[in-house]
Amino acid sequence: RAVRATSPNRDKSYVPESEKHASRPATVTDRKLQALLSLALILPFVMAAALDPSGLARASSWLVASVVAAPTYLASPAFWAAVACLSVERAVYTWIWCWPQSFKKFLERVDGTPMKRPSDSPVDVIVRLFAVNKFFQALGFALLYFAPFGPGAAAPPRVFPVVVGLSLAAVGQALNVGIYKAIGKNGVSPFGRADSSPTTAPWLGRGYFVG
Repeated sequence: RAVRATSPNRDKSYVPESEKHASRPATVTDRKLQALLSLALILPFVMAAALDPSGLARASSWLVASVVAAPTYLASPAFWAAVACLSVERAVYTWIWCWPQSFKKFLERVDGTPMKRPSDSPVDVIVRLFAVNKFFQALGFALLYFAPFGPGAAAPPRVFPVVVGLSLAAVGQALNVGIYKAIGKNGVSPFGRADSSPTTAPWLGRGYFVG
C-alpha cells in the first residue's frame, strides 16, 4: 500500500483540503448573476457592432493581421519587454510556491520597511508585490499598443473598440472587487494560510500543494 509522505515542517493546525471542503456548505450557483454578467459582455458587443460595423471589420482585420504577424514579434525587443513586465505576477507565484524558504528570508530582510510594516502578515507583502506588478502590467500594455516602436498599433478612436474594451474592463474589475468582498485578500491569495504573526509563517516550510 502506498504511504503518503508528510512534511516534518507541517504545523499542527494544518487541515487537508479534502476535509475543509467536506465541512463547507454546498455551493449554490447564482443563475441570475451569471445571466447579468453574460449580458454585460454580450450586449455592449452587439450594440457596438451595430453602431460601428466598420469598427468591427477593422478590429477583426487587425486581429487576423496580428495572428499572421505573430512570428515577427519574436524579433521585437518591445514585445519581449512586454512579456517580462506581464510575467512578474507569475514569477512571484512561482517563487513562493517553489522556493518558500527563500521567500521567508526575503520577509525577514524587508521587515520594518514600507514593504513589510510591523503589523503586516506575509499576505500583506504579497499584496504589495502584486501592486508593483500592476504597474508593470500597465507598462507592458503601453509598450504593446502605444509605443511607436512596438509591434502593435495605437488603439483606433472608434466606437467598437472603445465600447467593447471598456465593457470587458468593467466586467473584469467587477469580478475582482466581488471576489475580494466575498472572501477577502486572505481567501483570494493561494497563500492565505499565512500566520498572522509579523515574523513567522509556518506555511512557508513547504510548497502550497505539497504533502
